[in-house]
Amino acid sequence: MEELEEMEEIRLGFENPQEIPWYEKYMLAACVKCGRCTDSCPANIIGRPLSPKDVVNGLKSSILGSEYRLEDEVVWSCVSCGACFSSCPKYISPFTFLMERRRFLVAEGRIDKKMGELLNSLRRYKNALSVPQRGRLSWLESDEEPDYYLWVGCQYSFDPLGKKVVNKLVDLLRGAGLKIATLGEMETCCGEPARRLGEEGMFQEFALTNAELFKELGVKKLIVLCPHGLTVFRNEYKRVIKDFDVEIISHVELLAKLVREGKLKVKSVEGLTFHDPCNLARFNGIVEEPRVILRKAGFVEMKRHGIDTFCCGAGGANYWYQVGEGTMSKERVKEALSMGISKMVVACPFCYAMLNDAAKGMNLEKFEVLELTELLDL
Repeated sequence: MEELEEMEEIRLGFENPQEIPWYEKYMLAACVKCGRCTDSCPANIIGRPLSPKDVVNGLKSSILGSEYRLEDEVVWSCVSCGACFSSCPKYISPFTFLMERRRFLVAEGRIDKKMGELLNSLRRYKNALSVPQRGRLSWLESDEEPDYYLWVGCQYSFDPLGKKVVNKLVDLLRGAGLKIATLGEMETCCGEPARRLGEEGMFQEFALTNAELFKELGVKKLIVLCPHGLTVFRNEYKRVIKDFDVEIISHVELLAKLVREGKLKVKSVEGLTFHDPCNLARFNGIVEEPRVILRKAGFVEMKRHGIDTFCCGAGGANYWYQVGEGTMSKERVKEALSMGISKMVVACPFCYAMLNDAAKGMNLEKFEVLELTELLDL
C-alpha cells in the first residue's frame, strides 16, 4: 500500500489569500457574481454571517490588492453541504476555500472549546462521541465468510435509536439471503469530522489505519450506513491512498436493489416525505435509489429535494458546535409541516438525530422522524 500523499495534498490551508494555489485562483476569477451560491446557502438562509459569493469575491479582491479579512465566524458557519457549488453555473466551490481556511485555523489553535473536545475525542477514543471502544458493536453478531462487511459509523454504534436501525437493517439483509459481518471494536471513526473541521493530518491517519485494516481482513465490499462516511470512503480515501480498492456501497443502494429484485417488501405509510441527506444526494448522486422505496410507500416530495435538498445542519462538524441562534433542522421541519406532513424519512444518522431533536424542541408530539429501513419488511 502506498503511503500518504505528497505535501501539496496535506498543506495546512492559507493565512493570506495569495497562498491559494494558482489553479484555485482560476476558480475565483471565474465568478460572475450571480449570487446563486448565497441564495442556496442554508447557513445564510437562517441568518449566519456567511455569504459564499462574498467569500469568493473577497478572496479574489484580496489577491488583486484590495483589503479583505475572512472572519473566523464566517469560516465556521459553513456546514459543508455543497449547496454553493451545486448551484453555481461556473462550478465554483466556495466550500473548498472555507475548508482550507479551517486547516489554517486548526493549525494555529484558533478553535473553540467544543471543537477542541471533538478533536480530543477522536484522538483519545478513535470516535467522535467520547465513548471507549471496548464492546463497540458487541450487540451485533457477525456471519462467517460474509458477502459484505458493515460499517456502522460512530453515531449508530453508540446511540440507542441507532442500534435499533442497525439491527433492523441487518435483519432485512440476512432475510434477503446475505451474510453480514461487522468490524466490532476495530471499527473507528472514518475521519470525516476531522477533515471537515480542518484537522487534515488526523483525517489521513484514520484513512491509512482503516485502509490497512480492510486489507488485513480481506474486506472487498463495505456497506456504509452514514452518508458522511460514504463520501470519504468512496470519494476521498482514493486521494490519500492510491491503491484503495474496496467497493463502497450505501445501505440505500443495496436496499433499493433488493426491493427491485422482490426480496424486500415496502410498507404503505400515509403523510410521508423524505429528507435527502446532502452527502447522499449532492456528493454521491444517490437520488433515485431511495425513491424506489419511497414511491411504493406513497410519499410526497418536499419542495427542496434531491440535489437541491436543504441541510439538516450537522455537516461540516457543526453537529458538535453551533454558530448563531438559527437552526437548519427546525427550518426543515417547518417546511414539512407547511405541506401537512407528519412523518419525515431520513437515511443518515446525523439527519436522524438533528431532525428528531428539532421536532422535540418544537414540542411536536405527533411528528415522526423515520429511518428508511423502517419502511421495509421481508
